[in-house]
Amino acid sequence: MGDGEFCHPRGLLDACLLLLMRERPAHGYELRSRLERFGFGAQAPGSVYRALHRLHEVGLARGSWQPSDCTGPGRRVYAITSEGERSLKLARASVSDLVHTRDTFLVRCDCVESDEGGSPVAGNVARLEAVDWMPEHLPDARRFS
Repeated sequence: MGDGEFCHPRGLLDACLLLLMRERPAHGYELRSRLERFGFGAQAPGSVYRALHRLHEVGLARGSWQPSDCTGPGRRVYAITSEGERSLKLARASVSDLVHTRDTFLVRCDCVESDEGGSPVAGNVARLEAVDWMPEHLPDARRFS
């Protein structure tokens, strides 16, 4: 596994596209540009358009051709469907769980960092084990590191 490969937001591409369409319908190029805020800066255009096509095919998005504002060709504008809205709610719950897992992971990594002598800070880990790992406890856990 390459550096950071398992932490890339690729798996969230569909959910991010649904969210952007929920904010406002848009054509593919605009959606691609807005994806940069989610860390998809180097995303290949083909993968975004394939995802849009897939979302359309499974009924989570609908595409409609709209004439160009100027003399160019029309553009396909994508909008979220009611089924896409339901899928977005499920994705939000999954991402919330992922954030909790990420925060727990980071706090625990901080707690097992080695001190100057090279041994893990075992007392911090023991204190973490006593903390009820709900998101509201994360600030308390961070002070142990």
